[in-house]
Amino acid sequence: MAQALDSEGRELSWTGRSVDIDRIEAELTKLRYLTAGDADAGESLAIRTSLANMVVLAEDDETAAQASRVIEDLAAHHPSRALIVIARPSEDESRIETSLAAHCHLAPGLDQHVCCEEVTLHVSGRAAFHLHSIIVPLLIPDLPVVVWWTGPLPAESHLIEELCGLADHFVVDSSRFTDLGDLSRMREVAALHDCAIGDLNYERLRSWRDLVERHTGAGGLGEWISSVKSAEIRFTQQAKQTPAQAILFLAWLAVHCGWELDSATAGGSNRLTLRQDKREIPVYLEPVKYEGVDRGWLVSIKLAFERDGEAALLSVSRTGDPLLITVRTELPDGVREEHVRIEACDSQTVLMHQLDTAPHDPEFVRLLIAAAPLIQAARA
Repeated sequence: MAQALDSEGRELSWTGRSVDIDRIEAELTKLRYLTAGDADAGESLAIRTSLANMVVLAEDDETAAQASRVIEDLAAHHPSRALIVIARPSEDESRIETSLAAHCHLAPGLDQHVCCEEVTLHVSGRAAFHLHSIIVPLLIPDLPVVVWWTGPLPAESHLIEELCGLADHFVVDSSRFTDLGDLSRMREVAALHDCAIGDLNYERLRSWRDLVERHTGAGGLGEWISSVKSAEIRFTQQAKQTPAQAILFLAWLAVHCGWELDSATAGGSNRLTLRQDKREIPVYLEPVKYEGVDRGWLVSIKLAFERDGEAALLSVSRTGDPLLITVRTELPDGVREEHVRIEACDSQTVLMHQLDTAPHDPEFVRLLIAAAPLIQAARA
């Protein structure tokens, strides 16, 4: 059960087997009174502040607790009414358990607490097949709805389609997907329901994209950008999940360099081939051992260039410190190297970037559309 504590360490939570809206609203009001102090003594009620509804689909209690911590950390900048749902569908009798919590803090410049509300729903039995009817009454009207799907996509699309139907912004984490095809599948479902889509896994590539873009621009390797001879993308080894981050980076790189994504073909184990004009560009996707980041995350990228009989190289790689990146450029006139500290890629940081994007990042949607042939080739 998610919990929040006031300044005196009191637990601000309530648990019950009910989804009665009036009861839940009443209990949330009581939590806000508690954080404001002794309501009977005439102290003011804490302010409820919500800029959005956040619906989180969690696989289990551990994932729900992790999501709760992220939402609490984001409360000061992105206050929301959060509904964390743990669904276990079956043909058994419906059972719904509700837990409430208030994430409260003192507002800057105000002698008053500002509270964000969290409703955790354990839904089992037949009711878990129809979450829409449970979630909608708990949403604050006239506020945007952000759905955060924390795990792999289910084989059955019913629930995904149901939630896309009520969401303004649907956020996934493709590092949790078990099939690369789920990237295309998610885009198709979102397009069907006119729902914006974002991916925390793609957000984690922000620093990598910025570094490559900066070093292949004017004053760097800009004049070599159309002369890539080969590319190598290394990522941490993983078990069940797909190399989605490597494929997303490759898709972005192909667009950036002007490669033909619809020309992508599989060229053996861990190799794809793309084309630029009539040139073939081999791309090697190599899983490696690396400690300090999650499975499937980028470890290094290397671009080899060749033109007019001369060669150049750009490499971007993690060091012993996962957040310290070494960028090395080798040009005919010399070698340059710099060290750059990148932003952390924890769920709070990347989710905040998603919520800051109003209403979503259209570049990512366009990238998924363009990357469809690449995804198909990578699955071959």
